[in-house]
Amino acid sequence: MYDGPPSPLESRNALGFDGLGGPSYKLKLFDANHKGNGMSERIGIRIDATDNVVTVVEEVAEGDEICFAAEDGPRRITPVEPIPSGHTVALADVEPGEKILKYGQAIGTASCRIAPGEHVHVHNVRSAVQGAECES
Repeated sequence: MYDGPPSPLESRNALGFDGLGGPSYKLKLFDANHKGNGMSERIGIRIDATDNVVTVVEEVAEGDEICFAAEDGPRRITPVEPIPSGHTVALADVEPGEKILKYGQAIGTASCRIAPGEHVHVHNVRSAVQGAECES
């Protein structure tokens, strides 16, 4: 019997990363409700262990925690600015000219220094399709 698609809460409760050529990591989360301190926990996706960014699956406010599966278990990062749904956040320092890795592939190079927790997008990444200069 088909009961329809899962609710957003059911979708958030378990993320399985299978069929990607590596081990499967399962991350159990509560429903991303507020944690009592005005901050929320949001879901991020990191596909490959070499990725230096995590993709958020919903809008994230500055100071919210992004929880994502890593090869050694669940990890968290706190963004330093709001991040739109579907966009990426730096997991570590990225120096100018360094590759931005997503899905285990280079998607561009940093046009300026990007700090952990910063939004990674066209304002600080140069790709083969569209370049960018660092905004001051």
